[in-house]
Amino acid sequence: MIDERKRMNIVTRDMTEDERRRVRKKKDEFAQLLDDLEAGRIFPEDLGADQLKRLRALSRIMHREPTA
Repeated sequence: MIDERKRMNIVTRDMTEDERRRVRKKKDEFAQLLDDLEAGRIFPEDLGADQLKRLRALSRIMHREPTA
């Protein structure tokens, strides 16, 4: 229940125009990175060990099953 509330707060939070613009820009940049990785224009090894480690950790956190 607490995790669900945290997620709801993030989704519905108030953002300034600058914050919305920054989020939109980063989202577009991330989408481009994913496209480049999938197309083979960039390889995971190009990102560096630390960035890959951080990405894997973030992925694990995001894919955890919610606790009941």
